[in-house]
Amino acid sequence: MLPDRITRMIRRTSSCWQWLGTTNNNRYGTVSVAGRVQMIHRVVYEDVRGPVPLKMTLDHLCRNRDCVNPAHLEPVTHAVNRRRSRSRVCGRDGSDYREYGGVWRCPECTRRRQREWRSSAQPNA
Repeated sequence: MLPDRITRMIRRTSSCWQWLGTTNNNRYGTVSVAGRVQMIHRVVYEDVRGPVPLKMTLDHLCRNRDCVNPAHLEPVTHAVNRRRSRSRVCGRDGSDYREYGGVWRCPECTRRRQREWRSSAQPNA
């Protein structure tokens, strides 16, 4: 059973369960469990469905990296996950992902994060 501090950070809709907590540079949700930073979609999946099989990774079938709904996650090999990722679209705005330095990202979300970072980096006057 997930702790309340984690379940409070999940907004359940009729489809995706959106993670509202912290994310890493690739926009996957992260959470600290027992002093270790872990991917939240994996934590939720394992809580609901059990361990991810060895040598498998979880693929977001909904193409929304913020989603932690176990029904939207499928264990697949890394090769299958990479092949599928080349045709992904952003779950937020429907833009096609593009590769940036070996990482697949939504260009619009990347521009939004850069704008947010620039505005937060400005000294308070």
